[in-house]
Amino acid sequence: AARRTCIMVAMQGDRKAEGAKNLWGQASHHWNLSIGTYIVWSLLSENRLDELEQELDQVKWDIVGLAEVRRSGTALKTLQSGHQIFYSGNDVGQAGVGFIINKELAGNVIEVEGISDGMCKLVLSLNKTTRINVVQVYAPTSSHPDEEIEELYEKVTQVVENCKGNTTLVLGDFNAKVGQKENAREKEIGKFGLGERNERGRMLLEFASRNKMRIMNTFFKKPRDRKWTWQGPNASVKNEIDYILSSRTDIVKDVKVITKANIGSDHRPVFAKIKINARQERRKMVGKQKQIDRHMLIQNSDEFQIKLGNRFEALSGEDDLDLKCTNITDAISEIVGEIAGSTRENSKSEKLSQATKDLMKKRREMKRQGNIQNVEYREVCKTVRKRIRE
Repeated sequence: AARRTCIMVAMQGDRKAEGAKNLWGQASHHWNLSIGTYIVWSLLSENRLDELEQELDQVKWDIVGLAEVRRSGTALKTLQSGHQIFYSGNDVGQAGVGFIINKELAGNVIEVEGISDGMCKLVLSLNKTTRINVVQVYAPTSSHPDEEIEELYEKVTQVVENCKGNTTLVLGDFNAKVGQKENAREKEIGKFGLGERNERGRMLLEFASRNKMRIMNTFFKKPRDRKWTWQGPNASVKNEIDYILSSRTDIVKDVKVITKANIGSDHRPVFAKIKINARQERRKMVGKQKQIDRHMLIQNSDEFQIKLGNRFEALSGEDDLDLKCTNITDAISEIVGEIAGSTRENSKSEKLSQATKDLMKKRREMKRQGNIQNVEYREVCKTVRKRIRE
């Protein structure tokens, strides 16, 4: 197993400062990001890295999750171009995952973590209160047993649950076909899946449902030849098995397969267009922390008017109308919270029962002891899958 390594990255610029301009010439609280995933078929040599950079130059990109990197160990390196590459691999130079980070966004990456040779995580900070967690996954192929896939999803679930902030993307090659929507209850999938669902696709949908995520590829209508992400030998089979999952649908404006970039892999890169207003995110966080007692607000209306008048006086010198509007909205929310706000109780409930967690623990112990061939182990696996679905 790859060594679990976490690298805390020093900020390399002040792009998060209020009033600064980002690389698209917009105020820094507006972010338009292009985040993708690509199975690259080895970046072992420097020539392959150069080839990848050359191909990516043809498209707009900020963060790209990588699989089949095939580099040993875990490291973060700055390339000659100024872009950064992070990789997490095993000791024999097989499999491996990572990220390539655009030099224009490198200063906003505050953490990269190699969890295994099939999973890594990146944390992107847009300002003091807005973060995006990006988890790159490379799932085993269909030749591996279902139990191995379930263990992978358990690990991904643990990583997702420990992510700070309210925005998490999970992307990569899941070796699964989710196919088309089968009924209206399947909220985690849209109307535009490709092909027919297989067992691994059902497992991916269960994972998405448990973690309240959406498989975003399936929410955007594209021509059939722009949907598939992997093709078999001689182009005999074309499937959609690479996905981008998001904990939020409102920030994902498009997901598309890229045909321009090609370094000889049998996979095509998939990119999501992300749009975030960091100021709005801050207001949402304030709103989630407090609920308003209307009766208390009415009783203290005089105090509210005085505080609001003082705050408006301080804002009178601002000429930018957009900024002034935002500041006024923030001022009203903050003063209402001070006078009539109360902290909400944490309503988050456990997704799985303790009995199910105990069974999962028993399954792990049986596997460590080498008891995976007996009938009891198979029955435990079946029971775990059944209870997770329930």
